[in-house]
Formats: sequence, C-alpha cells, structure tokens
Amino acid sequence: HFYQKSTSGLLGGQSGLDQDIKTDNNGNFKFVYNKTRNYGAISGGVNEENISIYGFENINQLPIFQPVWLPIKSTIDVNLEKLYRYKKISKLIRKVKFNNTLNSGESVELISTNGSGSDYKTLVGPISRGTVLNTDTITNCRLNFFNLTNSTYTLSLTLYRTGFSRDTSYILDKFDENLRTIEITY
Repeated sequence: HFYQKSTSGLLGGQSGLDQDIKTDNNGNFKFVYNKTRNYGAISGGVNEENISIYGFENINQLPIFQPVWLPIKSTIDVNLEKLYRYKKISKLIRKVKFNNTLNSGESVELISTNGSGSDYKTLVGPISRGTVLNTDTITNCRLNFFNLTNSTYTLSLTLYRTGFSRDTSYILDKFDENLRTIEITY
C-alpha cells in the first residue's frame, strides 16, 4: 500500500496517494507516481509530503504486524527495484549490562521490536552492578522496518521501568543473519 497526504491551498493543491498494489506470482509489481499531479484553479508545485509504503502478506492480516518501510520524501529519487519484506535473524541474543544495581524487589523490562510486534522480558532484582546478563535468545526474529534510502533495517531495544527509560537503535544491513548479539546498558 502506498500513501501520501494531499496538500491543499486557497485555490488548489497537489494530489496525494492512497493506492493498493498487488504483486504477481513472481512478487513483481508496477507502480507509477507523478509528484506534480495537481488539482484546482492554480496548478504547479510538488507535493512534498512523505510517502509511506506498507506490505501485507494477505488482505486479512493486521497492518501493525506487516513490513513498514521508513517514509521517504517525494523529492528524493529512490530505486524501488527491490523492496525487502523482512530481515531474518536466526538467533538474536539480548544482553543487559548493569552499570547500576537493580535492587531486590525492583524490576526492569527489556523490549525489542520485531516483525510480529515486540519481545518482552522482565528482569527482577537483585542484580549487582557490573553484571552482564544474557537475558534470552530469540529464534527466527524478523525485522520489518526498512529504510529505502540507505537499504538498512532498524532494530530498537528499550529498557523501561517507572522513572527510567533507555532506548538504543541498531542499524543493520538488509541481509539475513544466523547470529546477532545486542546489548543495552542499565
């Protein structure tokens, strides 16, 4: 699905985009876009709103668990020759390095993104300062947030508890991986 908000002015504006495209049996599709399509009494100009692209395996699936490509500016020429639906990491090892003590009775939640939502792990104290904890291994992790302008995926990792939040983003290439270790500091 391709989407771009239309723009409007006093006497006209630039058309937006809200179009579903189906692939053929080989996964190919054809898409034509004109960034200067206008309407109204006064024509001219370019719609500079970002273009969002979403992928669905079938029409009955919820869009929140589908591939999402980073919105791109309409003024940037992007080669859409290949769109990657997912990046697969066969084994993703998540670690937390404790630079502070997590006291008895306290907990912190580790959250990472993937193609079907998020993976959660609650860590409960006591955990001493200086500890590096292998929290878990996620098998067949699928990343679905692809940046079309630089052909990379983003994997987000968050540590959260009341009064504390830390986010780390890993920028990864587009190719599948057998093993990846990620670490965040508390």
